[in-house]
Amino acid sequence: MVSVTRTLKRWVAALARRMGIDANPLRRGCDRAEGWVRLGLVVVFLVASPLAAIGLGHLTNDASIRAARAQAASEHWIPAVLLDRVSRNPNDPLAGTTQLAWTQAKWTAPDGRQRRGEVPAEVGSPAGRQVHIWVDEAGDLVYGPIGQGQIASRVIAVVALTPAVLAVILLGVAWLTGRLLDRRRMVRWAAEWSAVEPLWTKRTH
Repeated sequence: MVSVTRTLKRWVAALARRMGIDANPLRRGCDRAEGWVRLGLVVVFLVASPLAAIGLGHLTNDASIRAARAQAASEHWIPAVLLDRVSRNPNDPLAGTTQLAWTQAKWTAPDGRQRRGEVPAEVGSPAGRQVHIWVDEAGDLVYGPIGQGQIASRVIAVVALTPAVLAVILLGVAWLTGRLLDRRRMVRWAAEWSAVEPLWTKRTH
């Protein structure tokens, strides 16, 4: 038990020395102030990082669910009839990534008008096959509402990036604090040198 206590005291003393908040008489007030600022920023990161990640994760999840519901309310899942056999085109943006390719199709818009355009369909599908697509109120092709997988990916990304963003912000605060204190140190060093320099150099000017 005694050895554990001694080890803990050594660890705390070493940490205080590294942070600049020990009892070293050579440290100036601004040095200790910078050390306490660093320690405070570390504490802020350790406390705020998980809280911010959880909070922003919940906000992202709620916002994504609302967006998905809004999309589902304004979009329609309707059938479209392929006009040509679906073949792979090396210039197709989907080529080489999926088993889909863009092809001509026709469908009836929610307002009753007949529409025609390119839709993604499985390579090899014959003309006349029916596929389902997402369209808006005007019958234009749109992306479908985001699903649970996309919502989860957004939440995970936010939760993972929040600590990194917070760390960058706090490092910026630490850097700015150091620069401001450096200016103060330079002013005090200049004043002290102007008082000591004549005694060393025997100059009176």
